[in-house]
Order: sequence, then structure tokens, then C-alpha cells
Amino acid sequence: MFDYFDLKNKIKEIEKFADVKIIGQSLLKRNIYAINLGKGERKILFHGAIHAREGITARLLVELAFDYTKDVGITIIPMVNPDGVDLCSLGLDSIEDKERRDFLFAVNKSSDFTLWKANASAVDLNVNFDAGFGKGVGNLTSPASSGYIGKYPFSEPESKLLKEITDREKYILTLSYHARGEVVYYGYENIRRYEKQAREIAKFLNYDILSSEGSHGGYKDWYTLNYTGLGLTVEVGEDGANFPISENVYEKILKDNKNIINFSADIADEISNKISY
Repeated sequence: MFDYFDLKNKIKEIEKFADVKIIGQSLLKRNIYAINLGKGERKILFHGAIHAREGITARLLVELAFDYTKDVGITIIPMVNPDGVDLCSLGLDSIEDKERRDFLFAVNKSSDFTLWKANASAVDLNVNFDAGFGKGVGNLTSPASSGYIGKYPFSEPESKLLKEITDREKYILTLSYHARGEVVYYGYENIRRYEKQAREIAKFLNYDILSSEGSHGGYKDWYTLNYTGLGLTVEVGEDGANFPISENVYEKILKDNKNIINFSADIADEISNKISY
């Protein structure tokens, strides 16, 4: 299972050819890294592992970074939720504070965190954004392994960080990487901009494309509501694949997504002249 330690080792390799910055820290003070590629003013954001059990998306994004050859500015935040990823991978041994360990055990009702999605406060970061906050299918109002919206939008340092970097960089295209389903989700409520380009990306990946129904509080939802670019959620891995994602499933994920960063740069060129900011 790809965890925070693995990420730090990969970052050492990537620093040889890319600008890597620490853009903030998680609740438990683990660094959150951004890999910056290209130099264009129009920028694309890729982020992964916002859900703890989806650490495989962090591995995917750092490995894809090695193949980028275009000039469009790219930001890759491979692991938005490092506390959750390590909790999922290493269990309660990844938590130093006993009070927090006891809290998380009580929430999970088990020492097995393999299916955990939330952060170290038991908040599901991908329902913590200010877009129909609390209205989503499966939203919860108390701590849980998944679905808990938090006390208020952007209550968590990890979701707040994503908001701040998006507000600062004003990305024209964002791809939020999740697992599972082999599907690309686009749109939010009645907002369906750049459907042609969304379909082109889905076709490149050989994934289905669906409009988001009943989705609220996610990064893609918030971005689509507040910006005029194209925001997508990309679900990698076949539907029904078990967590942790096995090596043979990962090999297909890597093959499906080969050169998606380069392809997304071309898509960004298509839409850049239509965006005013």
C-alpha cells in the first residue's frame, strides 16, 4: 500500500527535475506536497488521495509526473490526506496521540482501517467543500469513516489548503483522482460546461462519463460552482476492485492513465481562450 513514507521517497526523485513545494500540513502535521511542472500561465491541477483508502492515486500521480513534456503549467498534489492514508495503511500505530487513537477506534469500532476514507478528525474531506454543504447522498453529521461533512465548510486544514491554492492559482482545468469505477464525473447540478472536452478526456482514458447526480460538497462540485473552467472527478480502477488496490489492478490503472497529463495540457489549450480570469 502506497503511504506517506513512500511519497517522501518519490518526492526525492521528482525534485531532480521538478519544482516541489510544501504547501501546507495535515491535521497531524504531515507535509502536503505540490509538484510543479511547466511554466505556462494557464494552469491545471491534479490531486489525489483525498480519501484515505485511495493512496494508490498518489502513487499514480507521482509516477505520471515523470512523463510530462508540455509547457502548460501543472500542479500535482499527490496526497491531500496523508494522515488518513497512513491510518489506512498502518493502522492506529500511525497516530502518536493516545486520545486521538482512542477517538478514532471508537469511531471505526475496529482496529482495521483498510476501508477508512476520512482524515484524522473522521471528516470525509470530499464532502467538506462549500457546494451544497450537507445536501449530498450519504452525508453524515457526526464523525465516521466516510461521509461526515465536518462542522462547517473548509473546517479541515486539508480541504482549506485545496481551496486556498485554487483561489490563488485559478486553475482552468482540475482533475480530482479517486478510486474506483473507471468513470469520469463532470458538472455540478445544472452546470454542464465544456462537455465536449470532458468527453475527450474520458475517451482518452477509455472510461465512462457521467454527470454528477446527488453529489454535493466535493472539490469538483465547489470548483465547478465557483470557477468557469472544467472540473472533473476521475475514478480509477475497475468497479468492484478490493482495497487495498492490488498490483495487477494498478498496472491497468497506470496503463489507462499513461500520458493523461500531456493530453490534459492539450485540452487546457482548447478552453483557455474562453476563460476570463
